[in-house]
Amino acid sequence: MIRGYVKGLSMWPNLMPGDILSARKIPASALRPGMVTVFQGDLNTTAVVHRVVSVRAANTELLVTTAGDNSGKDTTGWRVPMENSVTVVTGVLRLGRYRTVTRFQPAGFLNRRSIRQTHLFLVKHLFW
Repeated sequence: MIRGYVKGLSMWPNLMPGDILSARKIPASALRPGMVTVFQGDLNTTAVVHRVVSVRAANTELLVTTAGDNSGKDTTGWRVPMENSVTVVTGVLRLGRYRTVTRFQPAGFLNRRSIRQTHLFLVKHLFW
C-alpha cells in the first residue's frame, strides 16, 4: 500500500487539500477510464493525481488521457509501457473517516464556477 496526501484543488470536491490517500499498484493493462491514478509530474518532483478519461493501446505503450474533476483535461497525455505498473488511488482519509474512491465522476454542475454563482445568487437575494 502506498500513502500520500493532496495539495491542490484539481480533484475537488472528491479530493481536498489535506486528504490522505491510500493507493496500490496495478498492471498498466488493467487501467480503465474513471480510475483515479497517480503519475509523476515534471522532473519527477510532484505527483499528479487525476481521473483517467481514456486509455488507448499503441504498439507496446498505453496512451492515457487524464483530467482533474475540477480542472479539466490535461494538455498532454501519459505514455505508459504495457509491462509497467501504475498507481491507482483506492481510498481517502478525511477528518478521521475513510472512504473508497469510486470510478464515478461528479456531475458537471458540481464545479467551482456554478457553486460560486449559486452562492452569490443566494447572498444577493437573501441578504440585500
